[in-house]
Amino acid sequence: MKRKLLPFAMLLSAIFMFSSCFLGNSDDNVVTYDDSAISSFSLGTLNRHLTTKSSTGADSIYKTTISCSSYAFTIDQENKQIFNLDSLPYGTDPTKVVFTASTKNSGVVFVKSLTSDSVSYYSSDSIDFTKPRTIVVYSSSGKAYRDYVVTVNIHQELDSVFTWNGTTIQNASLALLKAMKGVACNGKVFVFGNDGSSAKIFAASESNAASWSDVTPNVTLDVNAYKGVVSKDNLLYVYNNGSVLSSPDAVTWTTVSTPTLKQLVGVSDTHLYAVTADNKIMSSADNGKTWAADELDTDGSMLPTANLNFVSLPLETNVKSNRLILLGTTSTDTHVWGKIEENASSSESQPWSYYPIASENKYLLPNMENIQAIAYNGCVLAIGGKGFGNSTNQAFAQFYTSNDKGLTWQNDTTYTFPKGFTSSNTVFTMVKDSKNFIWLICGQSGQVWHGRLNMLGWADDKRYFKE
Repeated sequence: MKRKLLPFAMLLSAIFMFSSCFLGNSDDNVVTYDDSAISSFSLGTLNRHLTTKSSTGADSIYKTTISCSSYAFTIDQENKQIFNLDSLPYGTDPTKVVFTASTKNSGVVFVKSLTSDSVSYYSSDSIDFTKPRTIVVYSSSGKAYRDYVVTVNIHQELDSVFTWNGTTIQNASLALLKAMKGVACNGKVFVFGNDGSSAKIFAASESNAASWSDVTPNVTLDVNAYKGVVSKDNLLYVYNNGSVLSSPDAVTWTTVSTPTLKQLVGVSDTHLYAVTADNKIMSSADNGKTWAADELDTDGSMLPTANLNFVSLPLETNVKSNRLILLGTTSTDTHVWGKIEENASSSESQPWSYYPIASENKYLLPNMENIQAIAYNGCVLAIGGKGFGNSTNQAFAQFYTSNDKGLTWQNDTTYTFPKGFTSSNTVFTMVKDSKNFIWLICGQSGQVWHGRLNMLGWADDKRYFKE
């Protein structure tokens, strides 16, 4: 694109002469430069259009505004591009954008037309950024210019919407299982279980929930080995007939140690955890080679007896620390335990604490068949089958979320069961994979569902918001 610089040089000269006269200076004091560049770029307050539902359930669109000044823009001087790494929120209107651009050496900013090569002087006008736009900064002498392509990135989906796969997936082999537990490892989702008489293992790639293969291990697994399958550092672990075994693929298993345990229950980023038949919580800091009893703050008889789940969440206030949650059922109620795991060199070991069932707590996790709990989006997410003991809960009544690490549990309508969901009340599993998809795998029906929060699928290598 070739431009005639004379008209712009005349315009720029007029601008600087006016500025000089206005400031009471002589023309001799005006200094111009032959080079310039965009040195900073930011947006102002923009319109945002969102959809809501009326009292009758009908959709309606309303307009609000959003301050976009905190969204940092990257200026790539070498490739002459300006863009925001953090996309603006869904619904932000790109058709009327006001921006502020600072320049080197008092350069003057122009905006190229969407329909031609013509450019116009920019003075806080409303610009359409539906498509990338070219802005031009002219040197104060008018002898040179520099083009930039500006892209305003906007999310095309709402962050807090959870979406399941639209087509039902069913697998006949999974439907025949009489018990199951799922775990994600090395880019696959594994389902360990039994058919009532022998152990079974199935696997599917995280990228293909419809294709499952039968896995044949090099050892004979106990029919109940599925209960204690866990994954850590790209290895599967299971407690089987008195031995802790590890495997990268569920095919080749290697004996790690032979401790006296009841079952493995979970992992943090530094430890394996297990329970014993005499009501102890054991941990291993060397990937299962050696085990030690953790301290409990009350009688171990208060540990849950079945449907054990383990959740590890990084502690936001302390580095190298995790908040651990162990929960499961008893004959009457769900029991929840918690611990702060500190791994810094100068830290002290903390005991496991039992969370008493207080009568004033109206938001306890119901005692449900085959409770499944995972860490998801910073909270604990749980589902379960039919209630028993002190619970009359209906099977799959809702997703229960705990934002206070297991103390209280409430219904978060962000999470709902997919339309057409059908499962055995006692045979099902819930897994979170490495891409933040939640998998629901159902006994009896053989259904496989997977979905995630939109925002957990966005690139999140680093945040660039300005303070």
